[in-house]
Amino acid sequence: MSLQAMFDSCPDAVSMHGGFGLDWSLKGCGFGQLYFDVKEGEIYCDSEYMSPESVKKILGILVDQAKFRDFKELKGVELTKEKLMELREERIANEKPTCNE
Repeated sequence: MSLQAMFDSCPDAVSMHGGFGLDWSLKGCGFGQLYFDVKEGEIYCDSEYMSPESVKKILGILVDQAKFRDFKELKGVELTKEKLMELREERIANEKPTCNE
């Protein structure tokens, strides 16, 4: 199976290892905390009764504030589908095996 075929067969999903919390504030809304954790294979969010749309907005702000280390080396590189595939294959080839492999 090619790498692209493998990516094409992947479902849209997220799994978590442990949990995390964050403090947030939104102009005109207020402030609070979010906490995500995993119980019996299910992801839970303690959202202080906020809607999923509000939680998505806060997570979007988190992503916007994040510094993405992976893409520092790509400054000025045109990211075509082919270039992304090349970079992924290069990263996989250079990864050190883990104890589980």
